[in-house]
Amino acid sequence: MSNFADHQALSSFSVPENETELVGFGDPEVPLLLQQVSEIAHHQQQLGQDADVVYQHFMAELGPAEQALINLKRQQLKHLIGFIADKSLTDQERKALMAWLLQDITVLGEHIFMGQEKVQQLWRALTETFLRYCQRVGGIPDGETLSNLQQLLVKLTGVETRFETSLLLDLMAQPDGLQTVLDDCSQVKEAEQRHSSKTKAAEAALQDDAKLADKLFKNKKIAKIYKRLASLLHPDKEPDESNKQVKQALMQQLADAKKNRNVLTLLRLYQSHGDTKTTLDPATSSDLATWLKQQGVQLSQTYQQTLTADTPKMWAWRRFSHSNATFEQQLKQQFQQLEQTNVQLKQFIAQVTGPTQLRAALQQRNITCKK
Repeated sequence: MSNFADHQALSSFSVPENETELVGFGDPEVPLLLQQVSEIAHHQQQLGQDADVVYQHFMAELGPAEQALINLKRQQLKHLIGFIADKSLTDQERKALMAWLLQDITVLGEHIFMGQEKVQQLWRALTETFLRYCQRVGGIPDGETLSNLQQLLVKLTGVETRFETSLLLDLMAQPDGLQTVLDDCSQVKEAEQRHSSKTKAAEAALQDDAKLADKLFKNKKIAKIYKRLASLLHPDKEPDESNKQVKQALMQQLADAKKNRNVLTLLRLYQSHGDTKTTLDPATSSDLATWLKQQGVQLSQTYQQTLTADTPKMWAWRRFSHSNATFEQQLKQQFQQLEQTNVQLKQFIAQVTGPTQLRAALQQRNITCKK
């Protein structure tokens, strides 16, 4: 198994070796913009390829063990939630258990294999159990109890707001009102998303970009570049079988560029594989410069979004791409840790069967956290 850092892939935006400028521009800014945007696109493509390699190896070597760990951790948390309403627990023990659950469900929710639906199921179960306990106890709750319910509602609704104390007290007295609160918060979130100025601005920018790209592709010079490339790269005109396969791939890139109105890919393909000089007029060059600036902003944003994306592929890449150890060493170490943790979780679920064992687990966790 090769190290993903050594993985090499061909870029769709290769610069011709002789650096011959086959497209002339009326705007001197365009060549620099074209190079800058091409580099961003290349980095985005390379990031995706590297992440693919990491994810494939991760899934092959650790996927089953990682999924087993997630399932066991869910079982453990469900098991612990059942103790929240246990009458034999002291207030201090119950608060320590709540802190444990709040922390561990939050951490588990960040695991990409968990899935938001399953995370929400845990938050819902904990909230309902906690409310039933509060209803049974009655009386005036202390500040920590109110704070715990506040945290639970934020986690459960996804609404970062301060819920009124009166609402919290109503829920403690009437837990059945939880669904109404969740429905109200869902409507608020949907309304905020519909009226988000940031979303509207992004949609407007995409529309402007699409209009300009469409205008460029209708330009006679750009259309001529496309037709010339289509003729040069047509695989049916290539007698050599290996070259024909290369041209099929390039032709697909060209077809995708036309379909997606991607002038960047079109020009880079022409610089790499064109054969005649073409000069764009100042007006077309000005439009091209504007489009390239827009593309540079969008590609930079996409690159940053990719780096932080909540996808299995990028989660694995972030986990293993920043270490001095080889990828193989990291996988081996992680596998051993997963196996050890899985054994510990199975033992915990089997041994913690009542309040006595739970108290011992709380004490052990407290000792571990202090170290």
